[in-house]
Amino acid sequence: MAVSKDCLRFFASFIEAEIGIVYTEVNYYQLEGRLEDIAKHLGLKDPIELWEKARNQGITGTLKHLLIDIATNNETSFFRDSNVFHAIRAIVQKAMPTNAPDRPFKIWSAACSTGQEIYSLAMVLSEMKDLGYFYYTLLATDISERVLKRAQDGCYSELEVSRGLTQAQMSRFFKNEKPTVATDDPHLTWCVRPELKAGMSFMKMNLLEPFRGLDRYHLILCRNVLIYQTVENKKKVLQKLYDHLLPGGYLILGGAESLIGLFDALEYVNIEGSVVYMKKDQRAESTPA
Repeated sequence: MAVSKDCLRFFASFIEAEIGIVYTEVNYYQLEGRLEDIAKHLGLKDPIELWEKARNQGITGTLKHLLIDIATNNETSFFRDSNVFHAIRAIVQKAMPTNAPDRPFKIWSAACSTGQEIYSLAMVLSEMKDLGYFYYTLLATDISERVLKRAQDGCYSELEVSRGLTQAQMSRFFKNEKPTVATDDPHLTWCVRPELKAGMSFMKMNLLEPFRGLDRYHLILCRNVLIYQTVENKKKVLQKLYDHLLPGGYLILGGAESLIGLFDALEYVNIEGSVVYMKKDQRAESTPA
């Protein structure tokens, strides 16, 4: 049975209201495929039956969890966009002279997906520690519990580690053995060594909701998230990210994302060929949202 636009519009409206991701008729085909996966998982015939269930019983519990989980685009790889990591090395090198145990360099990966970004950051910092002591903390957040668990477990397939990692990095930072964490995927045979997780924490977070219990950071990465949001939601998220940047701190967005016409409190800087935004002023800070 063909899935009606009314059905797809119903679920698209729910997803936009919950997490801000916009599905239009142009990409309804993606949503339809994801709804088919959910219907199958719940033992239902098709998205139409799923729609009937949602209208009769409401979108709560497992169904709500699955819809939020499948709505996000979790495409990622290690050291995705190499220029970004060249820029991060330059930013960290600049910070090293003032670094101390009581002043760690704080980084937040605001949409960590399955963890390749946060572990790429940890590898950069670990390699830079070879030049001398460097103290840092790393926070990884995502709205999807499924991908956040994978990130926290830190286990990847041969294909995943081959995307972006050198043999030297694989040997130094990963163990090629049967995972010690519970997994249903026998292909996840490359697991992050425990020492790479030092100073790292994980948290479920919806960027549209208040940022409770967060510190301020020297560097925030929020790549390829805003591109799926409405203009209004982009502005809301940017303001909250700004509030949680330290003065002189940096925000890195995705390569196709820009602050032009959205937010002018951050200064554009070109570092190692990568677009970076810096918190340029020292105006009085309001309490973080």
